[in-house]
Amino acid sequence: MANRSAGQNAARVAAGVRIGLGWKLGVPIGLVALALACLIILPVMVVATTASQNEQGTTACSVGGANLAGAPSSIGGYSGVQLENASAIVDAGNSLGVPSYGVNIAVMTAMGESGLRVLDRGDAVGPDSRGLFQQRDNGQWGSYEDRMDPTISATNFYKALLKVPGWQQMDPSEAAHAVQINADANYYTKFWTTAQQVVSALTGGSGGGCQDASNISVSGNGQEVAASIMAATKQGKIQWLTPAYRDQVQAIADPNNWDGDTFTGDCAIDTRVLQVIVVATQTFPKIGISDLNRRCTGSTPGAGVYSLHWQGKAVDFYSFDGIATTGRDDNAMKLIPKLDQISNPGAAIGQLGCTGGSPDLKTMHQLLDSCNHLHYQLGPGNEPLSVTK
Repeated sequence: MANRSAGQNAARVAAGVRIGLGWKLGVPIGLVALALACLIILPVMVVATTASQNEQGTTACSVGGANLAGAPSSIGGYSGVQLENASAIVDAGNSLGVPSYGVNIAVMTAMGESGLRVLDRGDAVGPDSRGLFQQRDNGQWGSYEDRMDPTISATNFYKALLKVPGWQQMDPSEAAHAVQINADANYYTKFWTTAQQVVSALTGGSGGGCQDASNISVSGNGQEVAASIMAATKQGKIQWLTPAYRDQVQAIADPNNWDGDTFTGDCAIDTRVLQVIVVATQTFPKIGISDLNRRCTGSTPGAGVYSLHWQGKAVDFYSFDGIATTGRDDNAMKLIPKLDQISNPGAAIGQLGCTGGSPDLKTMHQLLDSCNHLHYQLGPGNEPLSVTK
């Protein structure tokens, strides 16, 4: 790989101000009386232990492939054979069942290494580097022909990426660096936004990669999932609009606040909501959270004490990838289909009526809400989410 000077980190603007929330009862009007009665007793938070995540085992996706014929002739300054190569990278990831985040990382890496061209040359540091990913002749990346083949070289990149522990929780450039072992871990950051644009345009806005629930995996019980969220917070991957909500998760992450599988603290959050947060961190390198358990903060906007936030069964996101969300912007539309596939019956997503995409939902229903965040709430039952393979 080339030895490069330090790249500039892409500027990230995280902004989100809560203005007001619509009603989020998640039940038909005819059942309001029943809902009020049920809300008198706070629910017991059930902790379900999920299977361990298998970073290396993947299954081909049924959706998310590239459609070069339906894409613009030029995307982000890339065109012609460059977009053909990007399509090959997307389809290679799709055939392996790589999540959307990994597909975008692969395209970003190839942009940084070769400008999305199959180069038959290296540089002073790596004179034997070849192909889209500038893979070395060291036995790790196959033959010369393999390294010069867009599909095979991309496949080998993905296989190496999937072996990196915790790659889905890394920043994009950090994950690419773990595979490429280049000089500057931040080098690829400047290609990230354009890579997302290219992948989105080539895949009709799906973001590439697997959106299937079978490829979404969250491991651990409630305490362990909360601990992973706090680890991501420490790494700067999760921002909290209100520190009190961060502190709620921190309390759940503390093993001293557990008696076996029962959380003994005051501000419980349903483990399934924590799992949704982890899924969001697997979808974006950075997320912003603005709302969790309101009972412990005394916050009563919108539906007040009847909101599922009051029960710890809802979460609001105010930004994805450092960009404020309207709940129907491109970033939100990457996450919503995943949540629909993993959700329990009766779950709901907010921001109905906000400008942007219109999700085709199979499980969740939609709620009217203000267009400065993305609201998610669980369904009324205790069914587990489909977050394990």
